[in-house]
This record gives sequence, structure tokens and C-alpha cells, in this order.
Amino acid sequence: MAKLSKVAVFTKEYPPYVYGGAGVHVEYLCRELARLVPVEVRCFGDQDVHEGDLSVKGYGMWPDIARDTDPRFVGAVDAFARSLTMSKDNLDADIVHCHTWYTDMGGLLAGKLWGVPYVLTIHSLEPLRPWKVEQLGNAYHLSAWMERTAIEQAGAVIAVSNETRDDADQADQNVDCGESSHRDLPEMPGAAVRRKGRRLGAGPFLIELGS
Repeated sequence: MAKLSKVAVFTKEYPPYVYGGAGVHVEYLCRELARLVPVEVRCFGDQDVHEGDLSVKGYGMWPDIARDTDPRFVGAVDAFARSLTMSKDNLDADIVHCHTWYTDMGGLLAGKLWGVPYVLTIHSLEPLRPWKVEQLGNAYHLSAWMERTAIEQAGAVIAVSNETRDDADQADQNVDCGESSHRDLPEMPGAAVRRKGRRLGAGPFLIELGS
């Protein structure tokens, strides 16, 4: 495996805008990872931080996001729009690490644009939440598609717990797994790597941070 010289992290939540466990997870992960390798965080918000080997850039909402549309669509379309903006900006990292469905598509697009592998940390799975149709309307189908498509093409998938891993296996039962375009991932400091077979179309690795 190649050595990492820089990691990019795409996430919705990052201080001071942390609303749940995923944001706390990302905050501590980036802080510890920056002790080993330079880390660039791209997140939702207005952050602009440069502290040693950790830099953070926030991405704001598209001004026209809520204009002339069903208000239930705003959250999913906003996630897609910010993911697109994150991915198109110049990128010199060796790998992109995405957290939750809000930025998964950013990793996929960055991989296509910049030719770098991307990995995903899954905290929960949109395809297992069909009840959200009542809340989001057809935007739920967009968010579920974004997550499923990104998972299928990722170089590796990271489950934060055994329960999340089991959810991924459940969601994967009807997926036709394909070949990953990035089989040779850079070495990830401190990560426990488990061979999982070709589930989710994401290559041979499932990396677990918890149990």
C-alpha cells in the first residue's frame, strides 16, 4: 500500500456545527488523524480554520436551493449541491473520507474528477429508512440513491459498529456487486481492516472503527 501524504474529509457536521454522534465522531477522528498526516476537512457551514496539519473549509447553502420547488426537497438537493461544490474544488489529497449520506456523493464525484480513491463511514443507512418518504417526499429516493450509489463505487466502507455493519449487509442483499475502480487503497493510519468479500460492490474491505 502507498503511504498517505494528505487526507481529505468530507462531512456535514464539524464544530461549531455539531448536532449528533456523527459530528462528534468526525471531530475526534480528524484531530487524532492530523497527528499522523495533514488533514483537510470540507464541511457544511462557514468554517475557515488552519491549525497545524488540520485545515477546515465550510461550504454554504446554494442561495436558490429553496426557490420554486417543493420545500421537502431542500435537504436532499442541498446535500447534493454542497457535495458537488466540495468535489470540484482543487484537491491534492491521496484519499477522500466521507461521513454520512450528506457528503457521500462528494466522495464519488471527487474520485471521478481528481482520480483519487474514496472511502465512506456509514453511521446509518438511508435505504433502510423508507418511512422518510412521508417526511421528505420523493427527495427520500434521491438521498437513498446518493448513498447506495456512493457505497457501490467506494474503495472501502467503514461501519461505526457491528450493528451498522449488519445493516449494510441487509441493505446489500439485492445489490449486484461490481468491480471497484480503486482496489489499491493508501495505508490508513490506525485503521483496523477486515476482509469482507465483495459486498456492496465496494471492493474487498470493510473497515470497522467500533464494535
